[in-house]
Amino acid sequence: MNSEYWQERTELLIGKDSIAKLQKAHVLVVGLGGVGAYAAENICRAGVGEMTIVDGDFFHPSNKNRQLSAMESTIGQPKAEVLGKRLIDINPELKLNVIQEYIKEDKNKKSTVGTISYMPAVFGCFCASVVIRDLIENKNELFQK
Repeated sequence: MNSEYWQERTELLIGKDSIAKLQKAHVLVVGLGGVGAYAAENICRAGVGEMTIVDGDFFHPSNKNRQLSAMESTIGQPKAEVLGKRLIDINPELKLNVIQEYIKEDKNKKSTVGTISYMPAVFGCFCASVVIRDLIENKNELFQK
């Protein structure tokens, strides 16, 4: 195993087959605030091949106490854009779709976010480890590509 391989430790934990499943997955994360950003980063670090991140909000000073990417240098910047840069810095091979808008009930969500592997999307209450486990164990057959 190449010591430069960034997923070396993950592969030791879950195996090559599970790594391959994660690389083929597309996960949607809607809301990149207090929980969503942490979930998105952990999903990215697990090696998911494609992600769509969605948030129409901008960072405010009051976000700094709980939001991963909220720092003095990011105040006023779009959450999706800032987190997108962070995710690509972690995994440059990640296929990342960044949507800088709010998903509203009156919009056609499928045309906005496309087809994804894991639809019980990460809306805050889903933990990244549950998403990763479900992708590996194929508990999301309904939403497979």
